[in-house]
Amino acid sequence: MVPTAVWDNQDVPGLGWVDRMGHTKNGDFAPIREFYGPTGKWHGNNGLGAYATLYDNPQPQEAVYYVIASLISDYGTSAFTHETTHINDRMAYLGGWRHREGTYVEAFAQGMLQSPSLTNYNGEYRSLGLNMAYERPNDGTQIYNPNPNTLQSREAIDHYMKNYNEALMMLDYLEATAVFNKNTSTNDKWFKKIDKKWREQAEGNKLIGEPHQWDLVRDLNDDEKNTKLTSIDQLVDGNFATKHGLPRNGHYRPEGYDTAYTVVNMMTGIYGGNTSKSATGSISFKHNTFRMWGYFGYLDGFIGYASNKYKQESKAAGRPGLGDDFIIEKVSGGKFHTLEEWKKEWFKEVKAKGEKGFVEIEIDGEKISNYARLQELFNKAVENDLKAGNSKQTVALKEKVYKQLLQKSDGFAGNLFKA
Repeated sequence: MVPTAVWDNQDVPGLGWVDRMGHTKNGDFAPIREFYGPTGKWHGNNGLGAYATLYDNPQPQEAVYYVIASLISDYGTSAFTHETTHINDRMAYLGGWRHREGTYVEAFAQGMLQSPSLTNYNGEYRSLGLNMAYERPNDGTQIYNPNPNTLQSREAIDHYMKNYNEALMMLDYLEATAVFNKNTSTNDKWFKKIDKKWREQAEGNKLIGEPHQWDLVRDLNDDEKNTKLTSIDQLVDGNFATKHGLPRNGHYRPEGYDTAYTVVNMMTGIYGGNTSKSATGSISFKHNTFRMWGYFGYLDGFIGYASNKYKQESKAAGRPGLGDDFIIEKVSGGKFHTLEEWKKEWFKEVKAKGEKGFVEIEIDGEKISNYARLQELFNKAVENDLKAGNSKQTVALKEKVYKQLLQKSDGFAGNLFKA
């Protein structure tokens, strides 16, 4: 970790925001008048929740400043992990390899390495994430690792991340199978597509045109609507995603300050990887980073995918950029050539594990450790939702099962599957 000074906001109860001299219209505030002001540690109100000094590379003085948010609060703790991600990602979290080409700072904090708070107003709670800040009871209500103090080694974190991802993938598989079984209408009743949009001129973007891509969330076209879906492989190859929880239609880019903040809801089924030959989009970048971490571990999966570790090798190989295709080839030792090849294999592995049994959970008073019984519950939930024209029962069931899997596997620190 990079040593970092953290300065709380200077909005004093009863006085308001205090100026550099320690004055307000309601009176003086001695700590700023006598210390923070004279020593140059006063900062103004720029309207942000908090911010980090990070723009010089390297930054001569790392610091975090709170403005609207308060350090000593539930959200303030989350904001701390957001801002310190900006300071630590390039030099520490990414192993010194720096941000992957085509991304920038906001692709790595919210929706990735920021610890989500219960009071987060950005919708981050219930999105992909890791809790490295809050001590919470493993009481069946949690959706992240309850206590970061139990993750004392890279091996422990990798074990957690494997269980975390495989639990979500099993639920995505169950949901998809239920849709295959129960949907008698067109595929757009349940799915959208995460497509490619070739990059254009935009703030922070230096990569223009094909093969440099952003994510494009869009409705299914006529062919996609009417194709008979019967397998997970079709969803993966077609880069389908569930409509529920998916960000609205449009393009998503990880190198700017608009859609780089996008979070990926945990209960949203994103089946493909939208494999790129160069830079990728912000939804795929975050989702793929978590999945790569879960399968290949922190060193190979997380750092290998999210950083510039393979940039020079990619360039030497004559590739047009550091793409998902090159990274998965390197990380898998040549076994996989696209993210879709890898994800199809992993989905098969997860389903096979699930069918052999998982930790016993309790759903609405019924004890379950059998995959077939879970499938029956998902079939019923999806059937009801298709009739109602929403996805409420399915999402509620996914979250209910997920929370039980987390609790009964000791916060994913223990065994998730029986074999």
